[in-house]
Amino acid sequence: MKIADTYYLESLEQLQILADPLRYRIVDLLSEPKTGAQLARELGTPRPKIHYHLKLLARSKLIRLCPGNGAAEMKYICVARMLSFTRLLPDPQTIADKKVTAASYKAIADFLATMLDVSRAIILKSPAAFAKDSGAWLDMTGTLGKADFARLKKRVATLNREIVAMTSAAKARRAEDAVRFHATVYLTPETPVTAPPAASRGGAGRAARGRKRS
Repeated sequence: MKIADTYYLESLEQLQILADPLRYRIVDLLSEPKTGAQLARELGTPRPKIHYHLKLLARSKLIRLCPGNGAAEMKYICVARMLSFTRLLPDPQTIADKKVTAASYKAIADFLATMLDVSRAIILKSPAAFAKDSGAWLDMTGTLGKADFARLKKRVATLNREIVAMTSAAKARRAEDAVRFHATVYLTPETPVTAPPAASRGGAGRAARGRKRS
């Protein structure tokens, strides 16, 4: 069944629904049609609990029933291969209500934390998959000029679109040598933290120093 490559979340409520490890994992597995029983087996979770979360996700328009489903048990599928929150990012210059901005930031932070929790769980479940040359990994904190960071962000966004497009084409081909993979792409600028000035003693002050890791 063909689904859209990208669905842009329309509300903070949708983002908050996804900020739950089990619901996030369900959505991830529903890139293909599955029943509640199939999900329960794959996730090792009781069926009533799975069905409860399926109802929440369907009500939030994040998953839907497969059309023409004549099977004994209904099958669900995600609305798109990738769910993007980019249109929910607040713009402090246009939003006067600081409470709205704070709520948006918290919802996004909760969602990203859930995404990383799920990635961790997948890694712990299949540690043997991390053999030499089996994948690619990067975790670092670096420093770039604004122009270079903008170029890097553009290249990462292009890579995101390419991954989604490639997996969509592979689904259509149904390749026999298909490799199921998990990818987490997370690039964000860090907010600089300004240390308060140290209390002076005898007229002499001492500048606070921060640690830099690159």
